[in-house]
Amino acid sequence: MKELKVFILKGCPYCQIALKALDKAMFKDVNVIVIDERENPEIAEQYDYYYVPAFYLDGVKIHEGVIDKKEAERLVSSI
Repeated sequence: MKELKVFILKGCPYCQIALKALDKAMFKDVNVIVIDERENPEIAEQYDYYYVPAFYLDGVKIHEGVIDKKEAERLVSSI
């Protein structure tokens, strides 16, 4: 099973776009883990990113930073 980690901040508008795209997705073989970096800094510090949302699929960064609705839906559907 694949693992998708998504790092967010609650007040980030781009993170909300990413979360809405994830909510619409129908994953069969993907374990989605959403991590708020303020609530879990010890986990966030283990990953190399600066901007949120940051997506890691099986430990490999596939997206970081500003995202619009269309890009979020494309990214999520490609997983």
